[in-house]
Amino acid sequence: MNKLSFLIIFAVFMILTTGCGGFYNSIEKDKVMVKKISNERESNEVNYEGVLSQEAVKTLSINAVNKYFNEQLTLNQVQFELMAADQNKLKELVEQNIASRASQKDREDAKTELNNIPDGLYYVTMTITPTRKKGYDIVLNARDGNVLKISNFQKSDYQTTVDINKNIPSSKITETSGKFIQDKEGYSLSDLSADFGSFSSADEAEIYYRSKKDNSLKYQITVNLTSMKVTGFNKDLMVMLKNYPRSPVNLQNQD
Repeated sequence: MNKLSFLIIFAVFMILTTGCGGFYNSIEKDKVMVKKISNERESNEVNYEGVLSQEAVKTLSINAVNKYFNEQLTLNQVQFELMAADQNKLKELVEQNIASRASQKDREDAKTELNNIPDGLYYVTMTITPTRKKGYDIVLNARDGNVLKISNFQKSDYQTTVDINKNIPSSKITETSGKFIQDKEGYSLSDLSADFGSFSSADEAEIYYRSKKDNSLKYQITVNLTSMKVTGFNKDLMVMLKNYPRSPVNLQNQD
């Protein structure tokens, strides 16, 4: 079995969840051509050259959640579902959804970001046991473990109605997102410019950041307007995929 047979080809595409120009869940699990990496194979796990092992992915995912959301989770408190995407299908996705719509600068940046993920991506869903109503979605570079996306989710037994017309000053929202980038990513805000993407019906705001130096798209931060806390981010290739409209992708089950 070679490395490409391990990194199953899948087509990643997204559905508008905000009702506006942006979209939040950059990789939807039920919209992905994947094969689940079975936990039953863990004891006989094969480590492929250049690709993180399953155990490393789990550890990195736990560390990311603890870092970005100030949790103190351990491996025995969560359950994992792991999926993998190879670079070839990501290239197709970029061609379909970025190359035909983006500026020349963003097209070049997308190619650069693809070169930074030669072994594709890991998509991780991590749910907190025993209720499984709270969890996190994480996307990692399959080679170096760099976190390209993370978001938290919480399933509720009750539907709530939120008022998004809060007249919250934009400066307060960007203060929240900016502090997150500064504290968690170590980025200087003086190097970035911020733009609002959308206010969603889920009571969230999206803020996009570009580099002042070369105008490259760096981050998308999602802020909950009720708690005024960051609920997730996308960066590098993931924020580029999130920033542009998508074209339909034909899916096929790989079971």
